[in-house]
Formats: sequence, structure tokens, C-alpha cells
Amino acid sequence: MTQAPPKILIIDDDLALAKTLTGILKRAGYNAEYVLKGADGVQFTRSMGSARQLNVVLSDIRLPDMNGLDVLKEIKKIDSEIGVIVMTGHADVETSIEALNFGAFAYIQKPYNPTEVKLIIEKVLEKQKLVEENKTLLTKLQDWNSQLEKNVREKTSELNRKNLELLELIERLEELNQSKSDFVANASHELQTPMTSIIGFSSILLEYGETLKDSEHKRFLQIIHDETQRLSRLSIDLLDLSRIQEGRITLKLKKVNLQALAERVRENLKVINKTVRIELEFDGAVTPVVTDEDKIHQVLTNLMGNALKYAPEKSSVRIEAKKNKEFIIVSVKDEGPGIPDDEKEKIFEPFYRVQNKSNLTVKGTGLGLPIAKAIVEALGGSISASRNPVKGSNFSFTIPLDTELTKD
Repeated sequence: MTQAPPKILIIDDDLALAKTLTGILKRAGYNAEYVLKGADGVQFTRSMGSARQLNVVLSDIRLPDMNGLDVLKEIKKIDSEIGVIVMTGHADVETSIEALNFGAFAYIQKPYNPTEVKLIIEKVLEKQKLVEENKTLLTKLQDWNSQLEKNVREKTSELNRKNLELLELIERLEELNQSKSDFVANASHELQTPMTSIIGFSSILLEYGETLKDSEHKRFLQIIHDETQRLSRLSIDLLDLSRIQEGRITLKLKKVNLQALAERVRENLKVINKTVRIELEFDGAVTPVVTDEDKIHQVLTNLMGNALKYAPEKSSVRIEAKKNKEFIIVSVKDEGPGIPDDEKEKIFEPFYRVQNKSNLTVKGTGLGLPIAKAIVEALGGSISASRNPVKGSNFSFTIPLDTELTKD
């Protein structure tokens, strides 16, 4: 794109001199114009605006309508970067020097030398170019500083975030380490209890078997049998929980009829508490869902089995299912002692049991709920526990509806 030639305005009441100088400057490649009055020069400058459309003004000190210093001041008000060169006779040298104090770039004496005039104009334009370059550099420097400050803020914020994440990770690792220690301690305790009974009663049989009554002999064998079964269940549950939490389980997904599955579980669990009614209430919108049938069977068995253990005689356990846009929600509700609000998260921790009188007579490994939680989460759902408004507990879990149908 071709750059427009510099714009120059001549303010001189001597028409012949004004025309001559304008012609000289045009031949030198400048876009030159002239006016004969100071007010016209100020108005012309104002009409150029502040976008540096006017580069240089050559103004006579003595004008018919305004003092040359006043013209200089007005032009500088409009655009301080316009280069003003004052033209004066010998008698006005002091005034010209005063003009320099008000911002004039230079002064030339009449009669002027065209070469000198062009040289001074070139210096004005060179200074303006340097000023513009400095402004551009300053703007770039300010932009760089702003960007640098922004980058520093962002990096500092990111560093702070990373530090917080690191602290959270450290805290989480400490919690996991403590949980592991607690788990090992609890598992050791749970395993030691049946082992102690087995070792103790088998030792009695070995040492005093010949002297024991048949009834005592049978009772001790029954205790050993029961504790062996308990130890076996505990070992299986520990292995199941470990495999699920470490992601070492294979999910076999297929379409499952949840109501039919819940009915099978109900039939299997009737022997736990024959006085408790097991009621199924499935929303008509609940359709077959793609999930792992065996794993959901295990979850329902754990939740319904727990509910039957804690349910009072002649009460009821309700299994409800309903559907929303994303999940099928299955709830198991009982009329038992309920779960305190401050313990509804803890009950999903391995070996944790709510401390109340009803728990003293209920046996279990303390791993049923943690296993159920691990299975549900592995299938993409969630599980929660709450207290029913009237009495009893409500365990709910979700099964995603958008699970991809795959088979192993």
C-alpha cells in the first residue's frame, strides 16, 4: 500500500511567498497547502482531526488577525505532535525564540532558503517518525508486560492449584494408608476370631475327646463347623472386595429383567426371616436394562439379606424400582432400627457396623455393603443409605440406562 505524502500547511499573509513556498514543497513531494490568516490555519488544523493527517505547519509570526504565538498554542492544543515551524523577520527573533518555549520545533528567518526549509521539515518528520516508533515500542512493551503479568498470574494460579492438588493427594494417600492399616487390622481381627474358636475347640476334642459327653462332643464340632463356614465366607468376601476395588473383575453385560431377578432373590432369602413380608413394587416404566446379572444378584442379595436380618418380626421389606432419564433406581426399604445420619457414609466402609442393641445378635462379615458399593460403582452407578421418615432404613442404588451392550 502506497503511503500518502506528508501534509504541510503554510500560514502567511504574503500571498506571493505563500504560493511560492507551496509550489517548492509540492515539487519536493509533499502535499502542501496555504492559508492567509491565523484563524483559517487553526480551523484547517482542526478539520484534519487527531489522526495525524497534518504533519507540519509553517506559520508566520506576524499575521493580520492573530499573533503567531497564539496560532502556535491553538495548534498544539489540537495536536501536540504537529511540528510547527515559525517564520519571522529580523525584528521578531526574540518572539521566535519565545515560540520555541511554547513548543515550536524551529524558526527560520525571512527571506528563507528553500533548502534550509526542506531540511528542517525533514527533521520534523524524522522526529515524528521516531515518536511514533517509540509509541509503538511502548505499546508493544506494555502489551508484553501485560501478557507477562497475565502469564505469571496464570502460572502462579496453576502452581497454587497444583500445590493444593498435591496436598490433597498427600492427604488422600495418608488416608488410604491409614485405611489400609485399619483394614488389615480389622481383617486380622475378624479372621482371628473364628480361628481362635476352631483352634480352641479342636484342641479340647483332641485332648479330652474320650472324656466328653456325646452332647458336648457334638456341640464342639458344630461350633467348629460354624466358625469354619464363617471363616470361608469372610475369605470369599475379602477376595471379592479386593478384586472389585482393584478393577480385576470381568463384567458380563446383557439385558436383565430386574423384576424377575428380584423375585428369584426374594425366594432364596425367605428362610432368613419367615415372618417378614418381602414386597416388590416395580414401576411399569422399568424395562430390561443392560447390566451384569450376577453382580446385581449379589447386590440385591446383600441389601435384601441385611434388611431381613434387621427387620422386626411381622414387618415388611419393600423392594421398589423406578426409571428416570438416565438411571433405574432400585430401593430396599425395611422397618428396622434405622441408620443414624452421621453413620450413613461409614456403613459402606469394610467391617464397620452401626453400634446399637440390634446389632449384637446379627451376625455377618461386615463386608456386604462395601462389596455392594464397589459393584454398583464398577457398573457406573451409585449407592446411598438414608433413614426412612417413619422408621427403618432405605438403601438405594442406580443402574445406568446407556450401558453399551457387550458380551465377554
